Amino acid sequence: MLEPLLVRYVPREDCFHIISGERALSRVARGWAARSAVHRKTADDAETLEIGLIENIQRKDLTPFEEADGLHRLSAQFEYTHEDIAKKIGRARSSVTETLSLRNIPDSLKKKCIEHGIVSKSLLLQVARQPTEKKMIEMFHRIMQGGLTRDEARRERREEHAGPQRPQPFIFSIRASDGNLQVPDSVQEEPRFAR
Repeated sequence: MLEPLLVRYVPREDCFHIISGERALSRVARGWAARSAVHRKTADDAETLEIGLIENIQRKDLTPFEEADGLHRLSAQFEYTHEDIAKKIGRARSSVTETLSLRNIPDSLKKKCIEHGIVSKSLLLQVARQPTEKKMIEMFHRIMQGGLTRDEARRERREEHAGPQRPQPFIFSIRASDGNLQVPDSVQEEPRFAR
């Protein structure tokens, strides 16, 4: 076992409860696992739940949706901010915020994403960032039909949100022989010169 079990003694039941490591326990002989356990007397029910949630969030085999639900549960049950959660799980706050945004995807669309194998967090984030459910569904279909990549989805989103083009600067030409300024007919403003 790379990580020992984390347990706490529950006097009213006269037994130990596993706080974290139950998956590892199922993979090894019980006698050996029990000897490598860490006993933690001070963990109350709330701390036990928090530690268990944090351990589950850090598993490698979670889907992005399961991870988002776990982070949301930490936020809701313990009134943690995104910054608090980031410190607890050792990630950047922006990563926590992005992951939580996956909860914006409607449940019916989440189910379709899972059924069709769209489990890449970066692609799911492109779906979640759409402004309406209709746009989310459209993005899902585009990913399904054309194999839209994360970079293509980002580029399209940037182009869609880009504001109007910057106005082109006025172009003036000056004749050096007599010093007169020649202004194109399309310019309507008086030119200004800096001294």
